[in-house]
Amino acid sequence: MQKIIDTYYDINLTRTGLSKESDAYNKKAKIIKKIEYICLSKKIKFVFDVTWKFYDHKFFISATGTNYGIYITYPNNRFEYYIFENFIRNKKLEKKLDIDLKNEINISKYNEESKYKFNDTINGIAVLPNQNRIKNLDFNKLNNFIDDNKKNYIKIHPVISPNFVDFLRKKYGNERLVESHYRLEDIMMNCNEVAITSNTESIIPASLYNKKIYYLASDNLNNNGTESTYPLFYLCVNNDISIQTVFETDLTGLIPWSLVENDNYIINKIENMVKIHGQWRNSIYNCTV
Repeated sequence: MQKIIDTYYDINLTRTGLSKESDAYNKKAKIIKKIEYICLSKKIKFVFDVTWKFYDHKFFISATGTNYGIYITYPNNRFEYYIFENFIRNKKLEKKLDIDLKNEINISKYNEESKYKFNDTINGIAVLPNQNRIKNLDFNKLNNFIDDNKKNYIKIHPVISPNFVDFLRKKYGNERLVESHYRLEDIMMNCNEVAITSNTESIIPASLYNKKIYYLASDNLNNNGTESTYPLFYLCVNNDISIQTVFETDLTGLIPWSLVENDNYIINKIENMVKIHGQWRNSIYNCTV
């Protein structure tokens, strides 16, 4: 049997929110190890970090952390497009879960400390991607968002170059920046509009709290799906389907915190993903995209 290598804390974990400095998150992040073992037992390759994109049709599992739980997927965005087109779009979605995602926020991905409270009322917040995804940000759209309303601000990503932060301060002014240590959900509760690229999980709370969404992606939400981190969520919200609704059908790879100890739930989710992937590989859709 292949030896499991204990590396799930060692691969760029700061960016994915699985930080060694966070004791609470480390306890939750052990689910990554569990998924790795389950995949090994089923002879499924496991790769940490869902933001790595592959275009191999051989099935394997990728995972990353979010505020709402662990997100697993087969890291080819065309697969999630297939799920949307064949199981969600214009379909009557069957409710399988009775979990309110808004109640799953018991760990902040980056900002575990609660001493920073955001109490200001603002109009909008632009959520910038991490350092590796800045190339997907359309600065013309960001400029328009900031110029549109004096109470629109920019949220600095917790994993970003200090030089880039200095650039933002010079370009937009320090008064238009919200420091990285504030929890995004706290900010969202005090605003009306959220501006995002297609690489941030902020699409989840933006949908849950019914915020107006403004897209900052450089290629209009990455229509080809090559750079989007959570393409299924973006496709749903773009088609007026809430994240909560699609989550209740259990068609997403999100494992909420309240179910991370439920091995059967995780196994069933992986097995269903394998089944759908087999249908995708044999479909005309897969051959023509």
